Amino acid sequence: MSNLLGRRVNGNGSVLVDDPSGLLSFGESSFTIEAWVRLDQISNTDGPNQRQTLVQKKQLVAGGASTDYLVLVQAGDASVTSSRNYGKTNNLSGREIAVLFGTGSETWIATSALEIIDNDWHHVSVSRDVDSDKIRFTLDGRRSVVTPDTPGHTTNDGPLLIGAHTNASGNFNQFLRGDIDELRILDGVVPQDLLLADFRGGDCNGNDIPDGCEIDAGDEIDCDGDGRPDSCQLAENDCDGNGIPDECDPDCNGNGIPDACDIALATSLDCQIDGIPDECQVDGNGRIGYDETGIAFVAVRTDVPNMVWLQRFNAAANATVVGAIEAEFSIVPAGVSYTAGIWNDPNGDGEPADAQLLWSVEGTTTDDEGVFTIPVPDVAVGDRGAVFYVGFSMVVDTNPNGGDFPASLDMYGDPTLGRAWLIGSTDPIDLNDLQTFSEEYSLVENRYMTGNWLIRAITLDPAQDCNGNGVPDDCDVLEGTSPDVDGDGRPDECGDCNDNGILDGFEIADGLLGDCDGDAIPDVCQVFSNDCDGDGLPDSCAIDLGGDCNENGILDTCDITSGYEIDEDGNGVPDSCEDCNGNGRLDIFDIELGLSDDCDGNNVPDECEFGDPVLDTVYTFADEEAESYLNLIGPTEFAWVTTHQVEAGAEWIGAIDISWGLAWPGQSAKVAVWKDPNGDGDPSDAELVTEFATLTTETYSGAMVRIPIPPTRVGDAGDTFFIGGWYSSPIGGSPISLDYDVDGTRSWLVFDSGGGSVDLANLAGETVSEFSFYDFVIAAVAHDGTSFPNDCNVNTIIDPCDILDGTATDQNGNGIPDDCEDTCPADFDGDGVVGGSDLGLLFVQWGGPGTGDLNGDGTVNGSDLGLLFVQWGPCDG
Repeated sequence: MSNLLGRRVNGNGSVLVDDPSGLLSFGESSFTIEAWVRLDQISNTDGPNQRQTLVQKKQLVAGGASTDYLVLVQAGDASVTSSRNYGKTNNLSGREIAVLFGTGSETWIATSALEIIDNDWHHVSVSRDVDSDKIRFTLDGRRSVVTPDTPGHTTNDGPLLIGAHTNASGNFNQFLRGDIDELRILDGVVPQDLLLADFRGGDCNGNDIPDGCEIDAGDEIDCDGDGRPDSCQLAENDCDGNGIPDECDPDCNGNGIPDACDIALATSLDCQIDGIPDECQVDGNGRIGYDETGIAFVAVRTDVPNMVWLQRFNAAANATVVGAIEAEFSIVPAGVSYTAGIWNDPNGDGEPADAQLLWSVEGTTTDDEGVFTIPVPDVAVGDRGAVFYVGFSMVVDTNPNGGDFPASLDMYGDPTLGRAWLIGSTDPIDLNDLQTFSEEYSLVENRYMTGNWLIRAITLDPAQDCNGNGVPDDCDVLEGTSPDVDGDGRPDECGDCNDNGILDGFEIADGLLGDCDGDAIPDVCQVFSNDCDGDGLPDSCAIDLGGDCNENGILDTCDITSGYEIDEDGNGVPDSCEDCNGNGRLDIFDIELGLSDDCDGNNVPDECEFGDPVLDTVYTFADEEAESYLNLIGPTEFAWVTTHQVEAGAEWIGAIDISWGLAWPGQSAKVAVWKDPNGDGDPSDAELVTEFATLTTETYSGAMVRIPIPPTRVGDAGDTFFIGGWYSSPIGGSPISLDYDVDGTRSWLVFDSGGGSVDLANLAGETVSEFSFYDFVIAAVAHDGTSFPNDCNVNTIIDPCDILDGTATDQNGNGIPDDCEDTCPADFDGDGVVGGSDLGLLFVQWGGPGTGDLNGDGTVNGSDLGLLFVQWGPCDG
């Protein structure tokens, strides 16, 4: 905070800074307010007393309408009761960071999606950008942006009050219950990377060296990455005396005490003496969830009243029993009945048509907001890899003017696909027959957008305490409390999974039963909900062997059989895993049609085998921070293009960085690169060089997404080229991120005037409109074409093919052309001659690894001796 004219400490837990000249009153100027805060109390929405104020700028005896700004680190009921709330408006908890402004006649508030939910130190900031009319909030590096509709903003010469608010009578209230540190107020929008968001600038040990410098130099350790040296955090915080703050030590039971101290204090047993409390090896509590942020941005319902929504899971080795469900409802009033349930998937194909209900419980919605927990009486869902579902059934109000939207969909980030199901029926749904009579039955990404339900499974692991006596199995065996006649390490009372009277260990040892994962449990006992192809082998083992190329937890063969994936070439591999250049066509077809070379005959297009180059030049006109977003009214498919000029040393494009703005996630999208045949900078005649199909991700976050593309040469220095994005969605969205910094004609919109499709290979057939208002937030990342890992001699041919066709030699057989390596590798002593001394050095290393391993097979042997004799004599000879 600069230019302080005076301050006095108020007795009510606040600081007052006089500002008669209005230096801290920004009006229609941009500003940034940031601070570190630690709260003693977490708020809710029960009333005004739940609000916690960071700073207030207004006359002390004045109403809210005269407020210049009021920053709340806990909004309390302010966002709920305000008639003009922008930003987050649903599922308000009272913990949100918000900023309130007065207009002279009323107030309005901008509420972020960021919440302080604990009593730790947190960095918060609020920035208002008057040029874009955006308000940026940050919390510990996370960002939330609100764009109000410019309702106005008053100014005043009142004082700055820190840590409290005053009402119209001048009474102090709405105090921040906790601590404030490093409050800073600046004019202008401070870039996020320049905020005081860590402790690295401090000097906790008083040695006049910034803590961050000591950490970077390795002179201090910072185990939790908070910017503070561990040595400054040990006072009453190192119970085991190991020099590591307790919060960085293992604490498997989550009781706030390091495991070593639990064991030393006998608050936990450790029968194996392995440093892990026994209860952690018996209970194995875990959480499986696929929501990215725990924030539900979209509320979903079916079009018909009977609704089921399910989240698919795969049991993990330490997560085979469900002990609780975590979930969140979105828009639904209190008093609505629901059924929560857990289903298996008998054929394990990840599609719930055959799902059978394992357990259910009836419930009623409440007014409580946020994630809630439903206890479950330990439901076993199958062994490692088994498919199961957790979800809800509800009769919803489908009034088109309102009604219920109970399912909370987290669409942030890059969601895992194929896991969130939405099912609807006019008639009641049989929870053991979810598909037969349902009019709506699909994955949510096939109907709306990508995302996952805010539903999680809290799991237990019975595998280490199979007899449920509270003692780890290996301790039962070691201590003799349970016999282990077959010597498989498991108590015998748990060792006959097929109930045939023969211990599993004997049947496995005699080869009578298979055990593909070596867990001492026969495969035949682990195939339920885990053998979608019916081959008797648990899917989890087949997946371990590489049978799940798209990593969705379902065997590739079952993906294809169920219709999740297409296998056009019939080789048993989903086509989505065989399109390395992202052109929507199978690699093998690219090769057969002559569209791609395959010089080494491995059925992979050569352009995919060059490796990732060093990308060191960025073509862009934007600062990668959008001020606004654009959608075209009418067309559901359109493109946006920017014009650039090739720079020397950056003739090759290796990736496109793009912000998908306010697009819906999971929608069809492309990035593309064109050349400019006539060099006039107008893309009407653009020649398509590369287009790469993708899906929109990281939407509503402002984040740039990097999309690698095949190496694409765009011309020589001075040539003109274009880059662009393409979007197609029947549900709309605003995917074009705009940067308000403008400098000349370089941005273009492309669409079909009739509202049809856009052919990126023929922009001349589309409407190409100059867009000179703002720049698009898109960038091309380029290189000079000489840094491909698999083209070491920079001849635009991958190294294996140079070796195959004789263009290059490879005497040591390591796959790297010799002219890219040491030309005389057998000259171990560096005297320029391969001779007797080098021969002696090779024999010294015989039978082990070392510099004498000329062929790189890990052992110095006769093969290396032969290579040495090939190089015998002067190195230049």
